[in-house]
Amino acid sequence: MIGYNEQLIVLIAGPFHMPSYWERLPWIRIAEKMMLQLYAHNFIPMCPQAQHQNIDDQLPIDKVDSAVLHVMRRCDAIMVLPGWQNDPSTLALLKIAHALMIPKFFKFENLVEWSK
Repeated sequence: MIGYNEQLIVLIAGPFHMPSYWERLPWIRIAEKMMLQLYAHNFIPMCPQAQHQNIDDQLPIDKVDSAVLHVMRRCDAIMVLPGWQNDPSTLALLKIAHALMIPKFFKFENLVEWSK
């Protein structure tokens, strides 16, 4: 296990833009569960879905996207949750992550193994 001074930052990739808060809420709950798992394994989770859950309707989409991409550039890895790999927001992040050579994980166990 890595020490607290060596914590890795992991972005949770997934659906960001939904027409309403109520449509986003189930996805946010899934992301929050992953955040807890990441914290339990000494990662620092970054979760745009949770961060913007109450204000997403009040911001221009391009401003939110720009902020997410800016944060992603500082992440050590990307975690894609099951069922999220074909979402347009996820696909866009994965394309940029690939260009930046940020590792992408589709299984939590693989992320944990990689971090050792």
